[in-house]
Amino acid sequence: MISRIKSVVYVALFIQVFSTSAILGQNPDHTAEFEYTIEGIVKDGEGIKLAFYTSDENLDERRTTIIEDGKFSFKGKAAFVQQAFIRFEEDIVENKPAYRSIPIFLEPGTTTIQFNYIIEHGLNSF
Repeated sequence: MISRIKSVVYVALFIQVFSTSAILGQNPDHTAEFEYTIEGIVKDGEGIKLAFYTSDENLDERRTTIIEDGKFSFKGKAAFVQQAFIRFEEDIVENKPAYRSIPIFLEPGTTTIQFNYIIEHGLNSF
């Protein structure tokens, strides 16, 4: 009876690990890509340039966009769910030691974020 319970527990554990890996998008071969879109709605940020990069990219590989009509977007493809960051391009160009960023996770489909642009203690801020 105990060995049967152990078998059931092992099978349940295997199913949980397998399904968690699938949900988190773990793809060690990086063979299946998905498309993502990050859309933003910004109050008081007209004309501000934003930078976007993933956790496995460096700042030289960043993409940029400008907030127009209170909106911005970043589109791309990724091989797995991963963390990405949105920062103010000005902070990167001027190599400011203190900066604000928005961490997000890239997932299939569209993710929408909303924030107010403010200057706080001399820093661009969300």
